[in-house]
Amino acid sequence: MDYQLFIAVLAVAIAGYTAHLQREQIKIMKAGQESLPGLPRPAPWWRMSPVIAVFALALLTWVPWVWATWITPMSQPQVAVASWGLYDLTNRQLQMTVASARANKDQKFLAVAFHYKGEVDFEDVSELQKSALYDVRVGAQVMIFRYDEKFAAEWASGIKTTSYILLIVPSTVRPEDFSTIRQALSKGAKIVGGGSGPP
Repeated sequence: MDYQLFIAVLAVAIAGYTAHLQREQIKIMKAGQESLPGLPRPAPWWRMSPVIAVFALALLTWVPWVWATWITPMSQPQVAVASWGLYDLTNRQLQMTVASARANKDQKFLAVAFHYKGEVDFEDVSELQKSALYDVRVGAQVMIFRYDEKFAAEWASGIKTTSYILLIVPSTVRPEDFSTIRQALSKGAKIVGGGSGPP
């Protein structure tokens, strides 16, 4: 249950009931004014300070819900990298499992892997092993990507730790559009998870 939405709806209901009571009170005051015509006329019910205050409070309860539900998820979904480091030497495949709490049709997942040697900033490593693009959808999914001859040779030479990075990219970006993570970031990609492990 979305308690934040429940509170926002409850606040609107309370504001509506308050406005109803204030309106009924104005009706009673107007009826009594007929017998005492010298009394000043009451202000319209929608201009009464209690009604304005309650509706302002109701509006403020909606701001966090709209922000959390509609604005924040558009910039980055709630994502967790569940596993990485599984590999298949026979088929030269790497795996990463990612789980998302929200779907986003305007963005895609793309995983990269590389052997980091410390020679440059990790964002400038150009020997990236890239996955295909995967939809950002609710639930877990396994991302599989193949590694090339140079990556295999590095592993055979004794480099046994692989860095894994999960990117979320605009749906218009393709894997061939960048050769480094820095270039991907310049095209609107964001790093949303990662880790290190074999091979």
